[in-house]
Amino acid sequence: MSWKSDLFEARRSDVLADLAAEEFSGLAVGAWGSALGVANGSLGFLRYLVDFNPLNSFALLLLKARRRPVLLVQNVFYAARASETLPGVEVLFVPPDQFPAEAASRVRELFARGELVAVAGKNWMSWPLWAALSGCGPRWGDGEGLLARRRTVKEPWELELHRRGGEICDRMVASLGGLVRSGKPAYQIQAALEHIAKDEGAEYAQTWLTVAPRADRCRFTRDEGLRTPQTGDQVLLGIFLMYEGYWGHELRTGAVGTPDARQVELFETVKAMEDAGFGKLRPGNDLKNAAGAMTDVLERRKRDEWGSLFRFRDGHGLGLDYEEPILTGPFPHDYAPPAQEPESVEVRPGMVFELHPNVFSAAVGGAVIGDMVEITPRGPEFITRSPRELAVW
Repeated sequence: MSWKSDLFEARRSDVLADLAAEEFSGLAVGAWGSALGVANGSLGFLRYLVDFNPLNSFALLLLKARRRPVLLVQNVFYAARASETLPGVEVLFVPPDQFPAEAASRVRELFARGELVAVAGKNWMSWPLWAALSGCGPRWGDGEGLLARRRTVKEPWELELHRRGGEICDRMVASLGGLVRSGKPAYQIQAALEHIAKDEGAEYAQTWLTVAPRADRCRFTRDEGLRTPQTGDQVLLGIFLMYEGYWGHELRTGAVGTPDARQVELFETVKAMEDAGFGKLRPGNDLKNAAGAMTDVLERRKRDEWGSLFRFRDGHGLGLDYEEPILTGPFPHDYAPPAQEPESVEVRPGMVFELHPNVFSAAVGGAVIGDMVEITPRGPEFITRSPRELAVW
């Protein structure tokens, strides 16, 4: 679409102007594609600038003002696709074994020795590639901070894609009850749910599904999902999908038959945590207040009988990456505290978050709830609309 081509060209121009103000001569962006799923922290930088997904391959984008962008792609089929869909971008297929040398050669063509060039995705580059780039002439500096700041607030068309992702998540959740009662094992339920996402146009879809009398952790693989849901089981579902580059995400908890009273208490705790975090996501607030409010609820309500708890982070930013930079730092993982205090982040209209408080107790079971939240001038609004109750089948 021409409007989209113009938009990305304007984005690249604006980014280069911002970098020039910091005395950078250009930008290099390295990224793996969506096959890495939620573990990928590089793809968002690339898609923000050229809207290209190298899927299970690697790509390197080189930008300099008044020069045609150069995109090096390691897969011949994805390079052909990029050539068809990225007008104004010079696309080169470069096999992996030739990639470091060709990338260094292209950098030398664009930048003089000693010029300062920003880089994003450095930590995702192979050692041979970074060794070739770091020794080919320019000086290198961090470009991730500038790009991350530009991505914190979404444009209206980006919000629409998030909403579409939320709709697909809701449809998957709506199908869960029938699948739980189908007599199929958990891995086949996962396959059916992921098929729904792909059938609705998601370019990437993955689920975790824990089916057990006491849900102890997230379970992703076939070998973990051989159990068929039966009376007395907990069912915990996590949905991760990408729609036209933007992430959708939803988590829900259910029970087969009458739920255990202690497990109901776990669920009511995470629901109260989500309510508390949601209430703090108002424009002008510090994002750390939302994370702190959820932690405070857990500290007030947890029981000694729950024993030691496993928990992952209670929320994060959503966007072109599953965990958007800047917006995710205020929500630390319980199992991996940050090395330093996260910076303050002001909540602003146009931001998108996932709130997903969670508690896993080996003695009692697990509970999760997770929803996409859009910040509007009036305050937070849920994007995902599935019932926020403990499902009983």
